[in-house]
Amino acid sequence: MFMSIPSPSHRDAACCRPVQINSCEESIVRKQCRAFCGTVENSPVVQPRVNAVQKSSPASSRTAELPFPSQIRSSRPANDAGLEHKIRQPGVSLRAILNRAAKSAALLWDGMANLGKPAACCVSTIFLFALTCELLASQIAPKPIPSNTTDERIRFFQAQLARDPEYYVNYNRLAGAYALKARETGDISYYELAEKAIRKSLELESQHEEAVTAYGQLGAIQFAEHRFSEAAASAERALKLADDPAALALAGDAQLEMGDYAKAESLFARLTPPNDGRPHSGREYLRTTRQGSLAWIRGDVKSSISLMKQACALAEEAHLPAENVAWTHFMLGEQLFQSGNLAGAEGEMNAALRAFPLYHRALAGMGQIRAAQLRFPDAADFYQRAIAVIPLPTYASALGDIYHRQRKDTEAKKQYALVEYIGQLGALNKQVYNRELALFFADHDRRLAEALALAQKELEVRHDVYMWDTLAWVLLKNNRAQDAHEAMQKALAIGTQDPLLFFHAAAIERKLGNSGAADFARKALSVNPEFHVLYADEARRWLSTPMSNATSAVCKSN
Repeated sequence: MFMSIPSPSHRDAACCRPVQINSCEESIVRKQCRAFCGTVENSPVVQPRVNAVQKSSPASSRTAELPFPSQIRSSRPANDAGLEHKIRQPGVSLRAILNRAAKSAALLWDGMANLGKPAACCVSTIFLFALTCELLASQIAPKPIPSNTTDERIRFFQAQLARDPEYYVNYNRLAGAYALKARETGDISYYELAEKAIRKSLELESQHEEAVTAYGQLGAIQFAEHRFSEAAASAERALKLADDPAALALAGDAQLEMGDYAKAESLFARLTPPNDGRPHSGREYLRTTRQGSLAWIRGDVKSSISLMKQACALAEEAHLPAENVAWTHFMLGEQLFQSGNLAGAEGEMNAALRAFPLYHRALAGMGQIRAAQLRFPDAADFYQRAIAVIPLPTYASALGDIYHRQRKDTEAKKQYALVEYIGQLGALNKQVYNRELALFFADHDRRLAEALALAQKELEVRHDVYMWDTLAWVLLKNNRAQDAHEAMQKALAIGTQDPLLFFHAAAIERKLGNSGAADFARKALSVNPEFHVLYADEARRWLSTPMSNATSAVCKSN
């Protein structure tokens, strides 16, 4: 379904929208992190919160290692290859039954209409029955797809492909299920499985309009893996076959990440639904979320928040999967937090968790809010719960900062070590987390030469506001303040109202001895007085300390 392509998050772009992971459905990343933290007592990775019902459920067989069709055999461990999974045909909805009945009645009409007057009464009855079925079916709206059906979908389409490995549509559907699982769990290795399925689909059908879905899904996977130019090319191939809204959204998303905001805007404008009197909530959702992201980057905070509120309503109206609904509320909550509206942000994070319980982005969002409220034990608990779902480097880093703020340096060091370990798990992790790792190393004055290499590597494929901000911050920490200043000018050029961006600008100007440092520090605090668990206090100290007494650009939290 075309709703599966999200708009990028502002700082954390490509892997945006992920959640609940059953006790035995442990991701590869989480398993390796459990091994890394195996000796750490009370580690959230070692002891994830497990629902007792899930623990005893026979359906908790390890989804991450489900058997895959031989044509697209995955590189996952084969130790569970002999497991047998019960394949259950999804229940047939009343809408589908009525549609089938209407079609059957239509066939009977065609057959009996040739029998003449003796069958007139019967034919009339069949006609009325068919009409009734069609009317009833048209009134039954499709229901939102529960998140817990993702594993069932994977099993079902694997079984379908085992029976008919030449039906390209089922490869598309399997890839879609894998991609949704990646967003739900945050386990990016599912994207590798999804791409294998899509490549097989394109081997079978790549030249006609039927291939639009496959090219769109391939582009979404490439986008998630930060292969933005490839994603744009896949979207363009899809658009050559048909004017597909998902492909338009993806093409614009790729341009957004590559920093071509004018081109992104023109692509998003093409998402405007036709004025034909029919509802187009799905297409309108794609347009609204994209325009909201663009407005945010351009500094139009009021319009961005208004558009994201509309998107939340459209997500419900379009009956998007629960994870998509949760992501939309999370994005609105993130914007409200960055704007200093903590109460509004908390409301949206809770809405995300109602839509998709244990949604890890919303759990981390609540941790950020609690830290801003100086409720550090609660903040740590939320981050621990997010890490129990998926140990992303940003979560472990934030938890470490909270421990540092509480003077729990031993616990903080464990989380910082976990961040470095996650970055070393594989080539795909390094590719996806380049920016996050570069920021982490710069924030904590670790491996600064490597941080610069990571930032420069990411700059090869990404030229958005936040990439220039990251490069500026890393250059500053590598004692290249003038180069940092030049990079920061590119980050500030479009007017993005991000307090952390202003803080970085203040640090650079302070290092150079420029009077503009105080203005940027005030600007950061005016947008959100508690924008960061460590840096908000640092900005306040800068404003109370004469420039001549400054001894360092920024606090350290090793």
